[in-house]
Amino acid sequence: MPKIAISTCLLTVFFMTSLQASELSEKVEKSAYRTSQLESFDQVWNKVSLSPWEQVDQWGREQTLPQYSGVGTGDLIELLLKAFTESSGDMDKNWPFAVRSRELFTHSANFKKEPKVKWLHPRGVCAQGRWVIPENSSSPASGLFEPGTEVPVILRLSSGTNASERLLDGEPQDRLFGMAIKLFHSTNPQEPTVTSNIVTLDQKGFSRTARPHMLQEDENEGPLYYTNVAPVEDIIGSDKPLKTFAGKLLSRALDIFDTPNFARPVYVTASLNDQAEAVEAPQVPFELRLIPQFQEPTKNYEDFRLELLDYKGGGFDIVIQKMAESGETLALKIGTIEIDSPMIISGNCDLRLSFHHSPNEWKDEYESDLED
Repeated sequence: MPKIAISTCLLTVFFMTSLQASELSEKVEKSAYRTSQLESFDQVWNKVSLSPWEQVDQWGREQTLPQYSGVGTGDLIELLLKAFTESSGDMDKNWPFAVRSRELFTHSANFKKEPKVKWLHPRGVCAQGRWVIPENSSSPASGLFEPGTEVPVILRLSSGTNASERLLDGEPQDRLFGMAIKLFHSTNPQEPTVTSNIVTLDQKGFSRTARPHMLQEDENEGPLYYTNVAPVEDIIGSDKPLKTFAGKLLSRALDIFDTPNFARPVYVTASLNDQAEAVEAPQVPFELRLIPQFQEPTKNYEDFRLELLDYKGGGFDIVIQKMAESGETLALKIGTIEIDSPMIISGNCDLRLSFHHSPNEWKDEYESDLED
């Protein structure tokens, strides 16, 4: 079938599910604003790093990577189709995917109450680091974006789907890469405090990437960065319309719980300073870009997690995309995320660590535009 015909059919289905997602979004309760449980960086990291996965056990035997499995495209289609037959009162009882997804907005603690496989981003690697906005930074934003800020962070880098391996049946497979950052609003790693979270996808967003390394640029895909604003490409004209449709479907299914899902606001990080004090008239960036700065590997890896475990240090440049008076978008580097210890895989990293998503619906109350 010609590409244009495939694209037309997929657009028709996408339009119908988009209408349904918009209608359903009013059914879903969203509540939590920030973390309600005070924990220190040390407390959280000690839990995350408990019993890390080892590539070789004490007897010298190679260990298999954890193979947790999340939801597939079929689950997302079912979620949207059920909207035609189920009432909002049946959501908790009949829509387990809806309930779990809604918890991203309503569950504000740093850990899930019980270990559960993440239905999205099931396989990941965790790292500890420092969020540094130096004194001489030209950052126009507030809170933890202010010059002179240095606080501890925990990162989780993950595959959005079950596709963590580089190859499938001997051929490169497309993967959806994401990174979540938990920032502690205290300069003291031992002080219990609130946390805020920044949730990102790479520049390919829901359309997925074919590059062999998670943290290395590929010349065929352009500059590599992770962003909190990650729309998918248009189906018409796409080289991979089926993959693009799957990305559109995922994005629209998640719009049921917060719209627009592709934009994950950072107003909590900008509205509380490094003493967890509220900032008056917070200045909130719309888009962040986090640009990896890691030494290039000398080989390809079977699984992206093995790549990350091999890095001995590195970090990310923190860049704000800012609109100039001329209408041009400016890339303003304001600081870095520094990682100087090995990354880890652990049960608590994959099954319990939680990253509360800030709902877009709260933006008007907490966010003001950056001043020029």
